[in-house]
Amino acid sequence: MQTVQAAFRQADTEKLIDAYLAEYPLGMDDFADEVTIGEAKAFTRIKLREYLERLRTLPVKAATEGEHLFYAYHRPKEGIAEPTFALVLLTELRQKGIRAADYAFEFTDQSEIMGYYIADNRLTKHYLTELLVYIMYEASFFGFEQEDLQENLVDLKTRVKEAKDWSAAKQAETKHDLD
Repeated sequence: MQTVQAAFRQADTEKLIDAYLAEYPLGMDDFADEVTIGEAKAFTRIKLREYLERLRTLPVKAATEGEHLFYAYHRPKEGIAEPTFALVLLTELRQKGIRAADYAFEFTDQSEIMGYYIADNRLTKHYLTELLVYIMYEASFFGFEQEDLQENLVDLKTRVKEAKDWSAAKQAETKHDLD
């Protein structure tokens, strides 16, 4: 097994950028009206190169919840097997096997994601470029440098607390009505 960062370091930059743009094409609405398609493409490629360099050189931070593993599997879509990617906790995978929970990572610090592992099986190796593109996309949910990540984490924690408080109040109200 290798880490995500090790895989990014070994991957061909231009191949990753080409695959990224094929999977997530440019939207001209994202650029000012006076920007040409050529300028938009050139700018995007520069930003993706910078992003890849950032991911390759970030100091890796230890995962807060244990070791994680990315892997690829096939999921049928309209009768055709399509590659899909999952992230699991290694401890859960060892305990539960195929019943291990699949986790999202959009709210995870990129330096932590770079320390996650990539499965060393044939299917994951076959789709490694696609997996790395998927990681690039999801890890940039709050921007290539995760500009708004901390602000959004605080907001998320506040909303979760509000939901729990509301749920507890509703349960208490229901219990009171039943008595």
